[in-house]
Amino acid sequence: MSLPSFYVEHRIPGKKWQRPPILGDTLDSETVNGWLVSRMDIWREEGIGDESLWIEYQQDFNGWKVEDFAKGDTDLVRSFRDYLRSWGVYVPYKKGPVIPHLIGLLREDEPVEWTEDTFQQLAKTGKVYSHGLKQRQQSQHILRPTGQEGTNQSLHTQTGPETLVANSRNWLPQSGSTMQETPSHSTDFRPPRPPNQSNLQSQNNDQNDLQNDDQNDLPKPPRDISKALTDLTKLYSDDKLKFRGDKYQYLQIEIIIFYENCEKVGLQEVDYNRGFSSMLGGRAREYYFERLARLRPRPDFRQMCEAIQTHFETSERRVAYQMEWMQISLQRTIEDNPDRSKLDCLEIVFADIRKIQPGIPPALSVDQQLRDRAHQAVLGVPECSLALMNPPLSWEGLCNALRSSISIETRSFKRHD
Repeated sequence: MSLPSFYVEHRIPGKKWQRPPILGDTLDSETVNGWLVSRMDIWREEGIGDESLWIEYQQDFNGWKVEDFAKGDTDLVRSFRDYLRSWGVYVPYKKGPVIPHLIGLLREDEPVEWTEDTFQQLAKTGKVYSHGLKQRQQSQHILRPTGQEGTNQSLHTQTGPETLVANSRNWLPQSGSTMQETPSHSTDFRPPRPPNQSNLQSQNNDQNDLQNDDQNDLPKPPRDISKALTDLTKLYSDDKLKFRGDKYQYLQIEIIIFYENCEKVGLQEVDYNRGFSSMLGGRAREYYFERLARLRPRPDFRQMCEAIQTHFETSERRVAYQMEWMQISLQRTIEDNPDRSKLDCLEIVFADIRKIQPGIPPALSVDQQLRDRAHQAVLGVPECSLALMNPPLSWEGLCNALRSSISIETRSFKRHD
């Protein structure tokens, strides 16, 4: 995909876009042009097209008005419209102003389907780059003009200190590489393998063995993962479901949810690194696009997980978890909440234990760790004595026993009173 000569001129050197520009009177032409170019850079490097690109465009330009786009360079805005079209987002190609069509695109509830006429109009230009458009073109046996091959190559090569170095983590694939950023602590984090992947691979191998040599020599058609990526993005449409790097958020738990979501949408393990950003929000998403998205070669999924965990789940944060863990006390909670009942305070203690436990090194089984901490937290509270005379061996069993003990003692106190 050739770039107009003026394209590079609008990049803002050294600018790292951590969030969209602030709209309003302070928005200037340089910022608008820089934002347009940065979005095309990111989208192209990520290979985002079709409905996924439609979603990204609506998110990145949410709230933009005619006067905002109008501050951009006319040729660049027109090139931006053409980019969206060539990567599978239908935008009308007509005489007259371009900006009203970009505004109309923001107001769509669903992406407009390409009609046969509009697709043929685009195909004649040779600018057909998204998976969806290419598959449609191939199905119709439309010959592409020479020299218009779309790729996922970066629009520019990023150099500098953030390059990939040799793998130093034994849980990464031996042939892989890792981020240059060296963690200040060791980590036991290992993303668990997604369910049934080995069975699926075995089934695929059995099917491949049935093919003859001639069929094996045939080039395989490109896999279209755009629908799976789009569906995955929809599952994470609520920012509350994303890993944001906040305190009491644990990547290993979020990864298990990510695996299940990938299985739902049909995204294969080999493409997890392409869908990884969908599960990120807030500071974690900013870090991903600032430090990881532009690295070439593209980091694999385990490398991305390691980098995110190293950045957010620091030794300082784990020490803070350990201190909070040791300070959990029902007696202290009762003193801090004089207007709450003892039973309410007990539930606060249970919630604190569950919230902090994933950040504590697992010396015991999770259930045993939860149970032991609850036992220690209620020592010295008379209303809990009944439950502690013969404490249950499980977390849930002890929780229920403590609830009953406090309820019984509270009712007994009221009767005597």
